Amino acid sequence: MVKAMSLVPPCEFSVKELLPAMRSIIATKLVKDKGYPLYRAALLMGVTPAAVANYMNGKRGTAIKGIIEKDPSSWK
Repeated sequence: MVKAMSLVPPCEFSVKELLPAMRSIIATKLVKDKGYPLYRAALLMGVTPAAVANYMNGKRGTAIKGIIEKDPSSWK
């Protein structure tokens, strides 16, 4: 039995990997660096406070977060 290769379209990768990683970075900066309360950060980001808590606790957006944070050129 031969398995077919599965190609992931760029839009699917963006939604499943890139956006959660960016949200995780933003949530961390808002809460830890800027001192915003969890609820205020959630309001600014357009997500629920539970989602912000999950981003902060590493339950969401961890797949490529380290790669994005290590590459300073990605923030320009």
